[in-house]
Amino acid sequence: MSTLQVNTINENSSGSGVTIDGALIKDGKVANGAAGLTLITSGSVTGVTGITLDSVFTSTFPNYLFQFNGEGTTNNIEQLRLRFRASSSTNTDSDHNFAAAGIIKESGASSSQSFETDINASYIQLIGNWIDDEYFGCEISIRGPQISGQAISFNYNVTTLYDQGTHTIISNTGGGIKEDTASFDGLYFYLDDDQLMTGNYRLYGLN
Repeated sequence: MSTLQVNTINENSSGSGVTIDGALIKDGKVANGAAGLTLITSGSVTGVTGITLDSVFTSTFPNYLFQFNGEGTTNNIEQLRLRFRASSSTNTDSDHNFAAAGIIKESGASSSQSFETDINASYIQLIGNWIDDEYFGCEISIRGPQISGQAISFNYNVTTLYDQGTHTIISNTGGGIKEDTASFDGLYFYLDDDQLMTGNYRLYGLN
């Protein structure tokens, strides 16, 4: 077996990327639906209400994974929500259905459970009024948002610290269906009302 050792491989002047063993590498990413997770975009935010990502759901990938790790920046208690976008417009149709169960551990008390559910809501409630000025993280699996003619299914987990007098941790896990069968190309991940977030996000395409 021959071995080629080089420091750098550059694409030619057409700017079409480099193909290695059938996998196209372009602009630092493996393109054309490579197996596994492929990073689509990432970034950081400071003191914002939400994160808007447009033109990120394409025919290259059928499924997506969104991650956020950060914290709330004010002492207000608010919800964490998700909506989908198409052509730079946020969809607010009342066709979001979700069900989630949360495990709550408060310092000095026994664990308890809560449920967050809704039918025909205008947004996805990822977690209720638990986001204050503490650390939180979120992971959302999204299936088929860009495919016309079928609904979007999703699952999520949000874990957050909460301190309104007593140190508390909450983990909320759920899933749901958005019944709209249109094609969506983006998302809006945001906090309700008077809360801001600071942290890092990543969106992956998944085959």
